[in-house]
Amino acid sequence: MKTIRLDYYIDTVIPSDRANTVHVMKMCRALQAAGAEVTLHCNTDDRSAAAHQSAIWEKYGVDECFTIRQTYVPRLLRTKLHRIGILYGAFCKACSGSRDAIAYGRSPYALYFLRKRRPFLYEAHAEPGDKTRKLEEKLLRSKNCIGLVVISDALKKRYLELFPFLKPERITVLHDGADEAQPCEPAVLRGDSGGVKIGYLGSLYPGKCMETLIPLAAACPQWTFHVVGGAPQWLSHWKSEAQAAGAANLVFYGQVDNAAVGAYYEAFDICLMPFSKNVFVDQNKRLNIGSWISPLKLFEAMARGKAILVARLPSIEEVVSDGEQCVFAEPDHVSDWAEKLKTLVSDGALRARLGAAAKQTLKARYTWEIRAKALLEKLRESDRERNATQ
Repeated sequence: MKTIRLDYYIDTVIPSDRANTVHVMKMCRALQAAGAEVTLHCNTDDRSAAAHQSAIWEKYGVDECFTIRQTYVPRLLRTKLHRIGILYGAFCKACSGSRDAIAYGRSPYALYFLRKRRPFLYEAHAEPGDKTRKLEEKLLRSKNCIGLVVISDALKKRYLELFPFLKPERITVLHDGADEAQPCEPAVLRGDSGGVKIGYLGSLYPGKCMETLIPLAAACPQWTFHVVGGAPQWLSHWKSEAQAAGAANLVFYGQVDNAAVGAYYEAFDICLMPFSKNVFVDQNKRLNIGSWISPLKLFEAMARGKAILVARLPSIEEVVSDGEQCVFAEPDHVSDWAEKLKTLVSDGALRARLGAAAKQTLKARYTWEIRAKALLEKLRESDRERNATQ
């Protein structure tokens, strides 16, 4: 079978604490393991980044099995002239790829710059913003466009609404995933007095968790809530909010490398995912992903066989079912979260049953390996179609 050469493009600095970099690193490893020859093209703000690549593999817990090419984008461009910095980095990355490799990834700008030179497959995790909608339309109309990959059926429906010229079969839904979990020692939790361990692991952007977690903790002082993750500015903000609300039973741990998150999952008995209907990925609230969120933390908790209490959102219902692999609670309804949490805390057999079913579902449908093989099959199918028409 012909080896697929793949140039994977992303506009984010690697390493960083953004969840999208975890997705990309895990997928690059899985694609390489599935038989592709992968080169990841990403950004850096360190001129000597090439000398420090060993830190990347350690941070993400990924073996050094594919090539990483980092494009230097000065910090000034990234922070003060953000859009110019993205365009500059994307152009440089597009120029550094191999002409005989298929272009793939989450950088519409890099794919736009190389769209006339070689075949490409675009992956989207949210609907296009006002500034990128016309650009994405040109991408998707390009004769070299193999298709579009999205992370939920809800997002597929949105793209079909935005771009009526797209045929449904050109859009492939591949939900996020996780590795099958390897045994590890549980993390030591602060303020642990025994009993059921309740935790949240993830970012602290608006809508992700704290709007529900803070009043939930205040309403349930009998339990300790462990919060792992969060950039320093959000950590400071929510600590102040928790103090003002009298939620002294919230314990914050800050950011940890992806390679270390397994220890916290091992320590938790119940994983909370209290997403709001509106979930944002920046402090300016410019990008709302609540309608098609496919959180990595859901799949990571499933891989660990944990009991999951998660917000009932349409894109979440595509992956898990209430009472089978998880328990649903209504977004932003603190009383419902408190009631459902009380049930899980008091019923160890229910927690064990939900966790076992979640782990089996992950193994059967949502590993990175399964996702990578499905993506490569899409590329091979496209290659066969191109050869048939020549």
